[in-house]
Amino acid sequence: MRAGFATVAEHYDQLLRSMQALGPEVGILPSDIGQPTDPDWGPSALLRYGDERFLKHEQSVIDQLLLKLP
Repeated sequence: MRAGFATVAEHYDQLLRSMQALGPEVGILPSDIGQPTDPDWGPSALLRYGDERFLKHEQSVIDQLLLKLP
């Protein structure tokens, strides 16, 4: 189970990094995207400590980006 959570968090981290690279080109500010997981904590900390408001905001930004991609 722990490995599964780590995999999900790693994919989320990669997604945030991709969004930070692509977002400004389609009008999404880097400050709206958020930060990848803290390297001192590791990606699993996102799943353990991420709160519902944070995750909903990130989902909203992901949706904005996906709508603007060709």
